[in-house]
Amino acid sequence: MTIAPSNRRLVVGLAAVGGGLLCVLGLWGLGTSRNTRETAQAREPKPAPVVHRAQPPTRFVAAAGGSTPDSNPISLEQNIALAHAVLPGPGVLLFGSGPEGATVQVLDPELPRDPLLQALGELFAPRAGRDSRYQSTSLPAASATAIAVRTELSIALARRGPPLLLYISGHGDQAESPRDNPVEFWGGEALSAVDLAELHDRAPGKRELRAVITSCFSGGFAELAFASADSTRGFTKRARCGLFATTSDLESSGCDPNPDRAQQEGYSLHFFNALRGVDRDGRTPIDADFDHDGKVSLLEAHARATLASRSIDVPTTTSERFLREHVSAIDPATLPSPEDDAVIAALNGALSLTDEAQAREALSNVEAELDEAEQALDEAQATADTAYNLLAMSLLARWPVIDDPWHPLFATTLQNEHDTILKALAEDEVAVTYTKAQAALQKLDDSLATVQARYSLLARLVRAHDNRHLAASLKQIGGKLWAHYEQLLRCERGLP
Repeated sequence: MTIAPSNRRLVVGLAAVGGGLLCVLGLWGLGTSRNTRETAQAREPKPAPVVHRAQPPTRFVAAAGGSTPDSNPISLEQNIALAHAVLPGPGVLLFGSGPEGATVQVLDPELPRDPLLQALGELFAPRAGRDSRYQSTSLPAASATAIAVRTELSIALARRGPPLLLYISGHGDQAESPRDNPVEFWGGEALSAVDLAELHDRAPGKRELRAVITSCFSGGFAELAFASADSTRGFTKRARCGLFATTSDLESSGCDPNPDRAQQEGYSLHFFNALRGVDRDGRTPIDADFDHDGKVSLLEAHARATLASRSIDVPTTTSERFLREHVSAIDPATLPSPEDDAVIAALNGALSLTDEAQAREALSNVEAELDEAEQALDEAQATADTAYNLLAMSLLARWPVIDDPWHPLFATTLQNEHDTILKALAEDEVAVTYTKAQAALQKLDDSLATVQARYSLLARLVRAHDNRHLAASLKQIGGKLWAHYEQLLRCERGLP
Protein backbone atom coordinates (compact mmCIF):
# COMPACT_ATOMS: atom_id res chain seq x y z
CA MET A 1 0.00 0.00 0.00
CA THR A 2 1.31 3.42 -0.92
CA ILE A 3 1.51 5.92 1.89
CA ALA A 4 1.62 9.59 1.08
CA PRO A 5 2.22 11.76 4.15
CA SER A 6 1.67 15.41 3.56
CA ASN A 7 5.37 16.27 3.86
CA ARG A 8 6.62 13.62 1.45
CA ARG A 9 4.08 12.67 -1.15
CA LEU A 10 5.13 9.76 -3.33
CA VAL A 11 4.33 9.71 -6.99
CA VAL A 12 3.18 6.22 -7.80
CA GLY A 13 3.92 4.59 -11.06
CA LEU A 14 5.51 7.54 -12.82
CA ALA A 15 6.85 6.10 -16.03
CA ALA A 16 7.88 7.22 -19.47
CA VAL A 17 7.76 4.88 -22.40
CA GLY A 18 10.07 6.03 -25.14
CA GLY A 19 10.13 4.85 -28.72
CA GLY A 20 13.17 4.68 -30.91
CA LEU A 21 13.31 6.52 -34.17
CA LEU A 22 13.74 4.15 -37.10
CA CYS A 23 16.04 5.81 -39.58
CA VAL A 24 15.77 4.88 -43.19
CA LEU A 25 19.25 4.78 -44.64
CA GLY A 26 19.75 5.70 -48.24
CA LEU A 27 20.84 8.38 -50.60
CA TRP A 28 18.34 10.62 -52.14
CA GLY A 29 19.40 11.19 -55.75
CA LEU A 30 18.73 14.29 -57.64
CA GLY A 31 16.19 12.42 -59.63
CA THR A 32 14.17 11.15 -56.64
CA SER A 33 10.65 12.30 -57.08
CA ARG A 34 8.59 14.09 -54.43
CA ASN A 35 6.10 11.18 -54.41
CA THR A 36 8.88 8.71 -53.65
CA ARG A 37 10.13 10.80 -50.78
CA GLU A 38 6.62 11.21 -49.34
CA THR A 39 6.01 7.45 -49.59
CA ALA A 40 9.23 6.73 -47.68
CA GLN A 41 8.33 9.27 -45.01
CA ALA A 42 4.86 7.75 -44.65
CA ARG A 43 6.42 4.35 -44.01
CA GLU A 44 8.76 5.78 -41.39
CA PRO A 45 7.29 5.07 -37.90
CA LYS A 46 6.81 8.13 -35.70
CA PRO A 47 8.29 8.23 -32.19
CA ALA A 48 5.95 6.67 -29.63
CA PRO A 49 4.37 9.33 -27.43
CA VAL A 50 5.72 9.69 -23.89
CA VAL A 51 3.08 8.37 -21.51
CA HIS A 52 2.94 9.80 -17.97
CA ARG A 53 1.00 7.75 -15.45
CA ALA A 54 -0.27 10.18 -12.85
CA GLN A 55 -0.35 9.36 -9.18
CA PRO A 56 -3.57 7.44 -8.45
CA PRO A 57 -6.06 9.32 -6.29
CA THR A 58 -5.79 9.01 -2.52
CA ARG A 59 -8.29 6.42 -1.26
CA PHE A 60 -8.18 7.28 2.43
CA VAL A 61 -6.95 9.87 4.93
CA ALA A 62 -6.40 8.42 8.41
CA ALA A 63 -5.62 10.79 11.29
CA ALA A 64 -5.16 9.93 14.96
CA GLY A 65 -3.96 11.44 18.19
CA GLY A 66 -4.64 14.43 20.39
CA SER A 67 -3.21 17.84 21.16
CA THR A 68 -0.53 16.80 23.70
CA PRO A 69 1.69 13.74 24.28
CA ASP A 70 -0.53 12.33 27.04
CA SER A 71 -3.48 12.38 24.61
CA ASN A 72 -1.67 10.10 22.17
CA PRO A 73 -2.02 6.66 23.82
CA ILE A 74 -0.58 3.72 21.91
CA SER A 75 -4.06 2.32 21.22
CA LEU A 76 -4.66 5.21 18.80
CA GLU A 77 -1.42 4.43 16.99
CA GLN A 78 -2.44 0.77 16.83
CA ASN A 79 -5.86 1.75 15.49
CA ILE A 80 -4.40 3.77 12.65
CA ALA A 81 -1.92 0.97 11.88
CA LEU A 82 -4.88 -1.44 11.65
CA ALA A 83 -6.70 0.94 9.32
CA HIS A 84 -3.57 1.15 7.19
CA ALA A 85 -3.42 -2.65 6.95
CA VAL A 86 -7.10 -3.03 6.04
CA LEU A 87 -7.95 -0.10 3.78
CA PRO A 88 -6.99 -0.21 0.10
CA GLY A 89 -4.49 2.48 -0.83
CA PRO A 90 -2.94 4.75 -1.68
CA GLY A 91 -3.60 6.59 1.55
CA VAL A 92 -2.33 9.27 3.87
CA LEU A 93 -1.40 8.60 7.50
CA LEU A 94 -1.27 11.37 10.11
CA PHE A 95 -0.45 10.73 13.74
CA GLY A 96 0.42 12.88 16.76
CA SER A 97 3.45 15.06 16.25
CA GLY A 98 4.68 12.92 13.37
CA PRO A 99 8.01 11.07 13.08
CA GLU A 100 10.16 13.77 14.70
CA GLY A 101 8.80 13.68 18.24
CA ALA A 102 8.37 11.05 20.95
CA THR A 103 4.66 11.42 21.56
CA VAL A 104 3.27 7.87 21.73
CA GLN A 105 2.14 7.24 25.31
CA VAL A 106 2.89 3.70 26.55
CA LEU A 107 1.91 2.40 29.98
CA ASP A 108 5.00 1.40 32.01
CA PRO A 109 4.29 0.20 35.57
CA GLU A 110 8.01 -0.35 36.13
CA LEU A 111 8.91 3.33 35.98
CA PRO A 112 10.88 4.30 39.12
CA ARG A 113 8.76 6.56 41.32
CA ASP A 114 9.14 8.32 44.63
CA PRO A 115 5.98 7.48 46.61
CA LEU A 116 5.90 10.96 48.13
CA LEU A 117 6.19 12.73 44.80
CA GLN A 118 3.52 10.42 43.40
CA ALA A 119 1.17 11.17 46.31
CA LEU A 120 1.72 14.93 46.14
CA GLY A 121 1.21 14.91 42.37
CA GLU A 122 -2.08 13.04 42.65
CA LEU A 123 -3.22 15.37 45.42
CA PHE A 124 -2.20 18.81 44.14
CA ALA A 125 -1.80 18.35 40.37
CA PRO A 126 -3.49 15.19 39.06
CA ARG A 127 -2.47 14.50 35.49
CA ALA A 128 -2.59 11.58 33.08
CA GLY A 129 0.61 10.01 31.84
CA ARG A 130 2.73 9.79 34.98
CA ASP A 131 2.61 6.01 34.74
CA SER A 132 3.76 6.07 31.12
CA ARG A 133 6.83 6.50 28.96
CA TYR A 134 6.87 8.12 25.52
CA GLN A 135 8.28 6.87 22.24
CA SER A 136 8.35 7.85 18.58
CA THR A 137 5.69 6.52 16.27
CA SER A 138 6.56 3.50 14.15
CA LEU A 139 4.14 4.64 11.44
CA PRO A 140 5.18 6.33 8.18
CA ALA A 141 2.98 9.23 9.22
CA ALA A 142 3.16 13.01 9.15
CA SER A 143 1.97 15.20 12.01
CA ALA A 144 -1.78 15.08 12.66
CA THR A 145 -2.49 18.79 12.82
CA ALA A 146 -5.86 20.18 11.81
CA ILE A 147 -4.15 22.04 8.96
CA ALA A 148 -2.62 18.79 7.68
CA VAL A 149 -5.99 17.03 7.80
CA ARG A 150 -7.68 19.89 5.92
CA THR A 151 -4.87 20.05 3.35
CA GLU A 152 -4.88 16.33 2.61
CA LEU A 153 -8.66 16.27 2.32
CA SER A 154 -8.65 19.27 -0.01
CA ILE A 155 -6.06 17.66 -2.27
CA ALA A 156 -7.87 14.32 -2.34
CA LEU A 157 -11.36 15.78 -2.88
CA ALA A 158 -10.14 17.97 -5.73
CA ARG A 159 -9.43 14.86 -7.82
CA ARG A 160 -11.77 12.44 -9.50
CA GLY A 161 -11.75 8.98 -8.06
CA PRO A 162 -13.55 6.40 -5.98
CA PRO A 163 -15.16 7.46 -2.68
CA LEU A 164 -12.68 8.97 -0.22
CA LEU A 165 -12.69 7.56 3.31
CA LEU A 166 -11.76 9.81 6.22
CA TYR A 167 -10.87 7.98 9.44
CA ILE A 168 -10.33 9.94 12.65
CA SER A 169 -9.36 8.28 15.93
CA GLY A 170 -8.86 10.92 18.56
CA HIS A 171 -10.46 13.12 21.19
CA GLY A 172 -13.70 15.00 20.87
CA ASP A 173 -15.70 17.42 22.98
CA GLN A 174 -19.33 18.46 23.26
CA ALA A 175 -20.33 21.89 22.00
CA GLU A 176 -23.61 23.79 22.35
CA SER A 177 -24.73 22.34 19.04
CA PRO A 178 -23.87 18.81 17.76
CA ARG A 179 -22.68 20.24 14.43
CA ASP A 180 -20.00 22.14 16.35
CA ASN A 181 -18.68 19.16 18.33
CA PRO A 182 -14.92 19.35 17.72
CA VAL A 183 -12.24 16.72 17.26
CA GLU A 184 -8.95 18.10 18.55
CA PHE A 185 -5.61 17.50 16.80
CA TRP A 186 -1.94 18.02 17.59
CA GLY A 187 -1.33 21.58 18.74
CA GLY A 188 -4.89 22.14 19.92
CA GLU A 189 -6.61 23.07 16.66
CA ALA A 190 -9.90 21.32 15.96
CA LEU A 191 -12.21 20.14 13.20
CA SER A 192 -16.03 20.05 13.45
CA ALA A 193 -18.84 18.73 11.26
CA VAL A 194 -19.38 22.30 10.03
CA ASP A 195 -15.71 22.55 9.01
CA LEU A 196 -15.79 19.20 7.24
CA ALA A 197 -19.04 20.01 5.43
CA GLU A 198 -17.70 23.36 4.21
CA LEU A 199 -14.48 21.73 3.02
CA HIS A 200 -16.43 19.09 1.10
CA ASP A 201 -18.86 21.64 -0.32
CA ARG A 202 -15.99 23.80 -1.62
CA ALA A 203 -14.20 20.92 -3.33
CA PRO A 204 -14.19 21.48 -7.12
CA GLY A 205 -15.02 17.86 -7.87
CA LYS A 206 -18.02 15.82 -6.78
CA ARG A 207 -16.13 13.03 -5.09
CA GLU A 208 -18.06 11.06 -2.48
CA LEU A 209 -16.85 11.36 1.12
CA ARG A 210 -17.28 8.71 3.81
CA ALA A 211 -16.29 9.51 7.39
CA VAL A 212 -15.51 7.02 10.14
CA ILE A 213 -14.94 8.93 13.40
CA THR A 214 -14.46 7.33 16.82
CA SER A 215 -13.91 10.26 19.20
CA CYS A 216 -16.12 11.16 22.13
CA PHE A 217 -19.33 12.89 20.97
CA SER A 218 -18.45 11.91 17.38
CA GLY A 219 -22.14 11.57 16.52
CA GLY A 220 -22.12 15.33 16.03
CA PHE A 221 -20.58 14.58 12.64
CA ALA A 222 -23.83 12.83 11.66
CA GLU A 223 -24.98 16.37 10.80
CA LEU A 224 -23.05 15.81 7.56
CA ALA A 225 -26.35 14.36 6.32
CA PHE A 226 -27.54 17.96 5.91
CA ALA A 227 -26.44 20.91 3.81
CA SER A 228 -23.64 22.76 5.60
CA ALA A 229 -24.16 20.29 8.47
CA ASP A 230 -27.30 22.28 9.32
CA SER A 231 -30.59 20.37 9.55
CA THR A 232 -32.60 23.58 8.95
CA ARG A 233 -31.12 23.82 5.43
CA GLY A 234 -32.35 20.46 4.21
CA PHE A 235 -30.35 17.47 3.09
CA THR A 236 -27.02 17.87 1.38
CA LYS A 237 -26.71 17.49 -2.37
CA ARG A 238 -23.10 16.36 -1.97
CA ALA A 239 -22.59 12.60 -1.78
CA ARG A 240 -21.36 11.94 1.76
CA CYS A 241 -22.12 9.85 4.81
CA GLY A 242 -20.56 8.77 8.08
CA LEU A 243 -20.33 6.10 10.75
CA PHE A 244 -19.50 7.06 14.31
CA ALA A 245 -18.50 5.32 17.54
CA THR A 246 -21.13 7.09 19.62
CA THR A 247 -23.88 9.68 19.64
CA SER A 248 -23.40 13.44 19.80
CA ASP A 249 -24.07 13.58 23.56
CA LEU A 250 -22.05 10.59 24.82
CA GLU A 251 -18.41 9.77 25.40
CA SER A 252 -16.71 6.85 23.67
CA SER A 253 -14.05 4.33 24.65
CA GLY A 254 -10.81 3.22 23.01
CA CYS A 255 -8.06 5.46 24.40
CA ASP A 256 -5.65 3.17 26.25
CA PRO A 257 -1.89 3.50 26.92
CA ASN A 258 -1.72 -0.26 27.59
CA PRO A 259 -0.12 -1.79 24.46
CA ASP A 260 -1.81 -5.16 25.04
CA ARG A 261 -4.62 -5.24 22.48
CA ALA A 262 -6.35 -8.02 24.42
CA GLN A 263 -6.91 -5.54 27.26
CA GLN A 264 -8.31 -2.82 25.00
CA GLU A 265 -11.87 -2.20 23.87
CA GLY A 266 -13.35 0.18 21.38
CA TYR A 267 -15.15 0.71 18.10
CA SER A 268 -12.08 0.77 15.84
CA LEU A 269 -10.81 -2.60 17.06
CA HIS A 270 -14.07 -4.29 16.05
CA PHE A 271 -14.78 -2.21 12.94
CA PHE A 272 -11.56 -2.74 11.01
CA ASN A 273 -11.17 -6.37 11.99
CA ALA A 274 -14.76 -6.99 10.83
CA LEU A 275 -13.87 -5.59 7.40
CA ARG A 276 -11.39 -8.44 7.01
CA GLY A 277 -13.70 -11.04 8.50
CA VAL A 278 -12.11 -11.63 11.90
CA ASP A 279 -12.95 -10.95 15.53
CA ARG A 280 -11.34 -8.23 17.65
CA ASP A 281 -8.35 -10.52 18.29
CA GLY A 282 -7.45 -10.32 14.60
CA ARG A 283 -7.48 -14.11 14.19
CA THR A 284 -10.83 -15.76 14.94
CA PRO A 285 -13.06 -15.86 11.81
CA ILE A 286 -16.48 -14.20 12.05
CA ASP A 287 -19.36 -13.70 9.66
CA ALA A 288 -20.13 -10.00 9.30
CA ASP A 289 -21.65 -10.42 5.82
CA PHE A 290 -25.18 -9.83 7.06
CA ASP A 291 -26.75 -9.39 3.59
CA HIS A 292 -24.94 -12.50 2.27
CA ASP A 293 -23.53 -10.83 -0.83
CA GLY A 294 -20.03 -12.19 -0.24
CA LYS A 295 -18.57 -8.84 0.94
CA VAL A 296 -18.38 -6.88 4.19
CA SER A 297 -19.48 -3.28 3.77
CA LEU A 298 -18.71 -0.32 6.00
CA LEU A 299 -22.22 -0.45 7.49
CA GLU A 300 -21.89 -4.17 8.17
CA ALA A 301 -18.58 -3.57 9.96
CA HIS A 302 -20.34 -0.82 11.92
CA ALA A 303 -23.12 -3.26 12.86
CA ARG A 304 -20.52 -5.80 13.97
CA ALA A 305 -18.90 -3.21 16.25
CA THR A 306 -22.37 -2.33 17.57
CA LEU A 307 -23.29 -5.89 18.50
CA ALA A 308 -19.85 -7.16 19.60
CA SER A 309 -18.26 -4.31 21.57
CA ARG A 310 -18.67 -4.31 25.34
CA SER A 311 -17.71 -0.68 25.80
CA ILE A 312 -19.73 2.41 26.69
CA ASP A 313 -20.13 3.28 22.98
CA VAL A 314 -23.56 3.75 21.39
CA PRO A 315 -22.66 3.78 17.67
CA THR A 316 -24.68 5.77 15.15
CA THR A 317 -24.70 6.87 11.49
CA THR A 318 -25.79 9.68 9.19
CA SER A 319 -28.78 7.66 8.02
CA GLU A 320 -29.94 7.23 11.63
CA ARG A 321 -29.65 10.96 12.21
CA PHE A 322 -31.59 11.66 9.02
CA LEU A 323 -34.42 9.37 10.15
CA ARG A 324 -34.69 11.08 13.52
CA GLU A 325 -34.81 14.51 11.90
CA HIS A 326 -37.68 13.75 9.55
CA VAL A 327 -39.77 11.20 11.47
CA SER A 328 -40.99 12.13 14.93
CA ALA A 329 -43.28 9.24 15.84
CA ILE A 330 -42.50 5.54 16.18
CA ASP A 331 -44.68 3.72 13.64
CA PRO A 332 -45.89 0.23 14.65
CA ALA A 333 -44.75 -1.04 11.25
CA THR A 334 -41.13 -2.02 10.71
CA LEU A 335 -38.80 -2.05 7.75
CA PRO A 336 -36.19 -4.75 8.40
CA SER A 337 -32.57 -4.26 7.39
CA PRO A 338 -29.81 -6.88 7.51
CA GLU A 339 -27.61 -4.71 9.73
CA ASP A 340 -30.27 -3.79 12.31
CA ASP A 341 -31.62 -7.34 12.26
CA ALA A 342 -28.15 -8.69 13.11
CA VAL A 343 -27.76 -6.21 15.98
CA ILE A 344 -31.18 -7.11 17.40
CA ALA A 345 -30.58 -10.86 17.21
CA ALA A 346 -27.13 -10.67 18.81
CA LEU A 347 -28.02 -8.27 21.61
CA ASN A 348 -31.26 -10.06 22.45
CA GLY A 349 -29.15 -13.14 23.04
CA ALA A 350 -26.46 -11.31 25.00
CA LEU A 351 -29.05 -9.65 27.25
CA SER A 352 -31.37 -12.66 27.55
CA LEU A 353 -34.29 -10.76 26.04
CA THR A 354 -36.92 -12.09 23.69
CA ASP A 355 -38.74 -9.11 22.19
CA GLU A 356 -38.82 -5.35 21.69
CA ALA A 357 -41.13 -4.67 24.63
CA GLN A 358 -38.69 -6.35 27.02
CA ALA A 359 -35.82 -4.33 25.57
CA ARG A 360 -37.64 -1.03 26.08
CA GLU A 361 -38.62 -1.92 29.63
CA ALA A 362 -35.05 -2.99 30.46
CA LEU A 363 -33.68 0.28 29.02
CA SER A 364 -36.12 2.31 31.12
CA ASN A 365 -35.05 0.43 34.24
CA VAL A 366 -31.34 0.84 33.60
CA GLU A 367 -31.81 4.57 32.89
CA ALA A 368 -33.29 4.88 36.39
CA GLU A 369 -30.30 2.94 37.78
CA LEU A 370 -27.99 5.26 35.90
CA ASP A 371 -29.62 8.35 37.41
CA GLU A 372 -29.30 6.87 40.92
CA ALA A 373 -25.67 5.87 40.35
CA GLU A 374 -24.76 9.33 39.03
CA GLN A 375 -26.48 11.03 41.98
CA ALA A 376 -24.64 8.78 44.46
CA LEU A 377 -21.37 9.55 42.68
CA ASP A 378 -22.03 13.30 42.84
CA GLU A 379 -22.67 13.08 46.58
CA ALA A 380 -19.49 11.03 47.10
CA GLN A 381 -17.55 13.55 45.04
CA ALA A 382 -18.76 16.38 47.28
CA THR A 383 -17.63 14.44 50.36
CA ALA A 384 -14.25 13.74 48.77
CA ASP A 385 -13.85 17.42 47.83
CA THR A 386 -14.44 18.47 51.45
CA ALA A 387 -11.93 15.88 52.68
CA TYR A 388 -9.42 17.09 50.08
CA ASN A 389 -9.69 20.71 51.20
CA LEU A 390 -9.12 19.78 54.85
CA LEU A 391 -6.08 17.66 53.97
CA ALA A 392 -4.58 20.23 51.59
CA MET A 393 -4.92 23.03 54.14
CA SER A 394 -3.41 20.86 56.86
CA LEU A 395 -0.37 20.00 54.75
CA LEU A 396 0.16 23.49 53.37
CA ALA A 397 -0.03 25.01 56.85
CA ARG A 398 3.04 22.95 57.80
CA TRP A 399 4.86 22.89 54.42
CA PRO A 400 3.67 25.89 52.36
CA VAL A 401 5.57 25.07 49.14
CA ILE A 402 4.81 21.36 48.65
CA ASP A 403 2.10 22.10 46.08
CA ASP A 404 4.62 23.89 43.82
CA PRO A 405 7.46 21.72 42.46
CA TRP A 406 8.94 24.79 40.71
CA HIS A 407 9.38 26.75 43.93
CA PRO A 408 13.08 27.22 44.87
CA LEU A 409 12.47 25.66 48.29
CA PHE A 410 10.45 22.66 47.07
CA ALA A 411 13.41 20.28 46.60
CA THR A 412 14.96 21.27 49.92
CA THR A 413 11.66 20.80 51.74
CA LEU A 414 11.21 17.31 50.29
CA GLN A 415 14.78 16.36 51.08
CA ASN A 416 14.60 17.53 54.68
CA GLU A 417 10.99 16.54 55.46
CA HIS A 418 10.46 13.57 53.16
CA ASP A 419 9.62 10.89 55.71
CA THR A 420 7.63 13.28 57.93
CA ILE A 421 5.39 14.38 55.06
CA LEU A 422 4.94 10.79 53.90
CA LYS A 423 3.93 9.76 57.44
CA ALA A 424 1.43 12.63 57.64
CA LEU A 425 -0.15 11.49 54.37
CA ALA A 426 -0.58 7.99 55.80
CA GLU A 427 -1.50 8.60 59.44
CA ASP A 428 -2.96 12.06 60.05
CA GLU A 429 -6.68 11.98 60.76
CA VAL A 430 -7.52 14.29 57.84
CA ALA A 431 -5.41 12.10 55.53
CA VAL A 432 -7.18 8.93 56.66
CA THR A 433 -10.56 10.59 56.10
CA TYR A 434 -9.48 11.66 52.61
CA THR A 435 -8.23 8.17 51.75
CA LYS A 436 -11.55 6.61 52.79
CA ALA A 437 -13.49 9.20 50.81
CA GLN A 438 -11.41 8.47 47.71
CA ALA A 439 -11.92 4.72 48.13
CA ALA A 440 -15.70 5.20 48.39
CA LEU A 441 -15.64 7.44 45.34
CA GLN A 442 -13.70 4.86 43.32
CA LYS A 443 -16.12 2.09 44.33
CA LEU A 444 -19.11 4.12 43.16
CA ASP A 445 -17.30 5.05 39.96
CA ASP A 446 -16.72 1.36 39.22
CA SER A 447 -20.40 0.65 39.89
CA LEU A 448 -21.40 3.46 37.55
CA ALA A 449 -19.17 2.01 34.82
CA THR A 450 -20.96 -1.33 35.14
CA VAL A 451 -24.37 0.34 34.78
CA GLN A 452 -23.11 2.41 31.84
CA ALA A 453 -21.92 -0.73 30.04
CA ARG A 454 -25.36 -2.34 30.39
CA TYR A 455 -27.05 0.91 29.37
CA SER A 456 -24.96 1.11 26.18
CA LEU A 457 -25.98 -2.42 25.11
CA LEU A 458 -29.67 -1.72 25.71
CA ALA A 459 -29.47 1.69 24.01
CA ARG A 460 -27.93 0.05 20.94
CA LEU A 461 -30.66 -2.58 20.89
CA VAL A 462 -33.51 -0.09 21.20
CA ARG A 463 -31.93 2.18 18.56
CA ALA A 464 -31.90 -0.76 16.14
CA HIS A 465 -35.61 -1.30 16.79
CA ASP A 466 -36.26 2.43 16.35
CA ASN A 467 -34.36 2.44 13.06
CA ARG A 468 -36.70 -0.17 11.61
CA HIS A 469 -39.85 1.69 12.74
CA LEU A 470 -38.62 5.10 11.57
CA ALA A 471 -37.52 3.71 8.21
CA ALA A 472 -40.99 2.25 7.67
CA SER A 473 -42.54 5.65 8.41
CA LEU A 474 -40.17 7.49 6.10
CA LYS A 475 -40.85 5.03 3.30
CA GLN A 476 -44.55 5.85 3.59
CA ILE A 477 -43.70 9.56 3.28
CA GLY A 478 -41.61 8.74 0.21
CA GLY A 479 -40.48 11.41 -2.22
CA LYS A 480 -37.14 13.17 -2.00
CA LEU A 481 -36.73 12.42 1.70
CA TRP A 482 -36.92 8.69 1.14
CA ALA A 483 -34.65 8.97 -1.90
CA HIS A 484 -32.01 10.79 0.13
CA TYR A 485 -32.25 8.25 2.94
CA GLU A 486 -31.63 5.49 0.40
CA GLN A 487 -28.67 7.47 -0.93
CA LEU A 488 -27.20 7.70 2.58
CA LEU A 489 -27.64 3.94 3.03
CA ARG A 490 -25.95 3.24 -0.32
CA CYS A 491 -23.03 5.38 0.78
CA GLU A 492 -22.79 3.71 4.19
CA ARG A 493 -23.06 0.29 2.58
CA GLY A 494 -20.12 0.97 0.31
CA LEU A 495 -16.95 -1.07 0.39
CA PRO A 496 -13.79 0.47 1.87
